[in-house]
This record gives sequence, structure tokens and C-alpha cells, in this order.
Amino acid sequence: MNAPRFGSDRVALVAVWRKRRIFALHAVANLTLLGLVWLWLSIPESRAWHLLLSALLAAAIALGALWLHGATLHLFRRVHQDERSGVTDSFRATLRVLPALLVWGAVGGMAFALIGRIEDLVPILSEWTSSALTFLLRRPVSPERAEMMLAIPVVVLRWVAAPLVLLLLGSAVSEEGFDALRGRGLDRVIGRVGRIGLWWRCAILVSVGLGLPSVLVRWVPEFEGMRAQGASMTVRFLAAYSLAIAAWLVLASIIGRAGRAAESPPVIAPSVR
Repeated sequence: MNAPRFGSDRVALVAVWRKRRIFALHAVANLTLLGLVWLWLSIPESRAWHLLLSALLAAAIALGALWLHGATLHLFRRVHQDERSGVTDSFRATLRVLPALLVWGAVGGMAFALIGRIEDLVPILSEWTSSALTFLLRRPVSPERAEMMLAIPVVVLRWVAAPLVLLLLGSAVSEEGFDALRGRGLDRVIGRVGRIGLWWRCAILVSVGLGLPSVLVRWVPEFEGMRAQGASMTVRFLAAYSLAIAAWLVLASIIGRAGRAAESPPVIAPSVR
């Protein structure tokens, strides 16, 4: 039997609005994690206990980030099945699957490291591609154009394909633990990857959550006086930060709804008359 349809974006947006408490939690928790990262970077490495402290703090940051975002994925996976699902319940449930989330995070890190290596090969391959296309097309193709042609798939891989696959997998892991990494759990995740609607939704939300905040932060309007410039910077940073969190929560809701829709409906035994 085919899985139910993904549903409308309005349902995902309503789910985020109803669970808007998670927005405030992310606003505080992500700032705390950023502060811990700054503290971690400031730890010297001159003594053995410095290295130990650095390792412990790095582990705490990684676990905190996985717990926060894993619980968010769990919340929006559950809320599309039961609207009464709460934020606290999701954080409690996610504690049980933290080892599986650690594996998921490691897989994600290796995937993006591999994409980085592929990206480094683009300038090298562009020369060969330029020569090959020039020979095949019987007209000159510049290395710059060849490099752009090779870079486009890598950009799609880095900013759309890899995040989509990893988030679908992370959503399943946040509820099912290691079961999502094998057998039918993995098959359900792979089955959702082919939905074109998820691709363009992911692309839009990544652009909104990363691209627009970057533009806001880099845009420096011309104001006279330090007070006006300081106020402008504060407003722009708050707007960029809020936009990034909102885009992430909407994407988590869409991913959660898609993952829930991928599950087979419960089998109801026929009644005996």
C-alpha cells in the first residue's frame, strides 16, 4: 500500500505555531551553545588538563546540540500524529536515543567532509572537463565555464540533497533510535528522498534560513552616530537570528510530517462476527 500523501505546508506551519514555545527554547539554547563554543575556542592547550577540559567541553557541546535538535525533530515527528505531544516529552524521549543520534551526527560530519573533498576537486577537474567538452562540442569551452558546470551539482549536494537525506534520517533516529538505521526504517527514509516537493521546500528554507540572515548581517546601512549604528546592528542580528530559527523549525516540521507519512498505516484486524 502506498504511503499517505505528504500534505499541505499549512499543516506544518500550524504545527510550528502551536508549538511556538520551542522557538524561545531555541533562541536561548543556541546562544548558550555559541557561548560554550567561544569558551572552548579560548581554552589554551599548554597543559594536559587544558586538553582534558577542551575535550570534555567539546563533548558537552556536541551532546547538547544533538539533544536540542534531535528533540526538535522528535517533537515535530510526533506532533503530526498527536497534537498533544509536548516539548518536555520530546526532550525526555530523545535522551534514550542519544547514542543513535551520535552515530547519525558522525555520519553527517563524514558526509559533509566528503562533500568538501569533492568541492576541492572541482578546480582540478575543470581543466580536464574543459578540454573534453571542447573536443566533443567542436568549440571552445573555457575552464571557468566548466568549473561552474561542475560546481552546480556540488552546491545542490551540499545545501539540498545532503541536508534533506540527513534530516529525514535524523527525524527517524530521534524516535526509533538504531532501528531507523537498518532494515525497514532505512527503507522508509530512502523512499521519501525521491519526493520532488521535499527538495524544493528544503532548498527554499535553507535559502531563507541561511542566505537571508547572511545578507542581513553583511548589510551595513549608512547611519550617522555610534548609537544609530549600534541599534541597526542589534536589530539586524536579532532579525537574522530569529529568521534562521524560524526557518529551521518549519523545515523540521515539514521533515517530521514527511517522515510520519512514510510510515505504514496500522493493520486493523477484521472483527469476528
